Formats: sequence, structure tokens, C-alpha cells
Amino acid sequence: MNLQRLLIAASLILLMALALAGCNNSSKDGKQAQNPPGKQPASVSKISAANQAERERQQEAGRILQEIEKLAREGKVPGCEFAAKTSVIDDVEKAWGNPDKNEYIAAAKGTFATYNSRGLVFGSNKGMQIFDIRSYDPALKKIRPSDLVRVYGKAAATKSYDDQQMIGYVVSDEFRTRFIFPAGSTAVPDPGLDHLSILYPAGSVNSMADDPGIQW
Repeated sequence: MNLQRLLIAASLILLMALALAGCNNSSKDGKQAQNPPGKQPASVSKISAANQAERERQQEAGRILQEIEKLAREGKVPGCEFAAKTSVIDDVEKAWGNPDKNEYIAAAKGTFATYNSRGLVFGSNKGMQIFDIRSYDPALKKIRPSDLVRVYGKAAATKSYDDQQMIGYVVSDEFRTRFIFPAGSTAVPDPGLDHLSILYPAGSVNSMADDPGIQW
């Protein structure tokens, strides 16, 4: 009788051990199913994708800024064959026809011709010489104020307007680059560029009227 009881007790212990082992395996399998190896939670994946997109934007902005600096030394902006200082507005009109808008802006020291389809505006003086070229190319919107600091360093000049801010750099003794951004805000502290301006300050001087022109 004692032997029979011992056998029954041993069998019960064995069954309980097997049951516990099965529960542990099920628990492990469940955890693995919830978090498969190598797979990140959706929130982490979204953050990673956003970081990658920002890295790519910064790389493209850096490339564009390097191109801008190179062309600015010739008085040009990307995508435009005409140059400040060496081109006259007649050159543009002969090649592209009459502008969509032509207006004199006293504060900017010249007459400005707008070509909407090309995203370009040319400022010229009384001698027809182009001294300011402004580009509204959509590709420039990738550029942020933080990119300027990262690529060019500290600005030579800054100005704030009601709804815009200008950040300027000296390219050479003859030319300046001016980057015009929407005014930053708490919601958008690092806004995309509105337009780029290449300025030839000497072309805005009117010695006959004792007008020193503009530097920025």
C-alpha cells in the first residue's frame, strides 16, 4: 500500500512539473509574439523616419548653399544666366520678353522687373544695370536659418521686419547674399526660406543725388 501511495505522489509531482513548464513556455512565446526580435514599436519607427528625413533635408540644404555661394561670386543665383553688375535689364527683356510687373521701389533704390513663371525679380538702376537679383525657386524653401549658421557661420548682418527677417553674408568686395525668411514663431522657430537676393551694393549708389545706396 505504501509503495502504491509513493507512486501516486510521484506521478502527481511529475504532472505538476510538466504543467508549470508548459505555462513558462507559453508565457515566453506570448512575450516573443508581442515584441518579435528586431522589430521596433511604431512610435520609435516614426521618430527614426523623421530623423532620417531631417538629415536628408540638411544635406540637400547644405548642397544648395554651397552652390549659392559659388554663383554669388559671379553675381548670379541658381537657375539664372544673368548676373548682377555685368548684365542690364535689356538683356533679360530681349531673352524673356516683357516682365509681368515693372515698378520703381524707392526704398530699394531701383526699378524691379518680376518674371513670375521663372520665380525671378531683377532690380536695376537708372543706367539699366542690374544690381539685385531675387530668386523665389521652391527648392530654396529647404533652407532654414539654422542651416546658414551651420554652413556659413555667423551672419554679417541681420534685419527684422513686421513679418520677415533678413540674414546677410558678404560674398566678396562686390557682392552680398541676403536670405529672407518669414518671421520665426514659437510654433515654427526655424522657418523655410522665402527668397534669396544677390546684391551688388555699388549699383544702388546714385552719386548725382548724393545717395550712398544700400549695403543690405
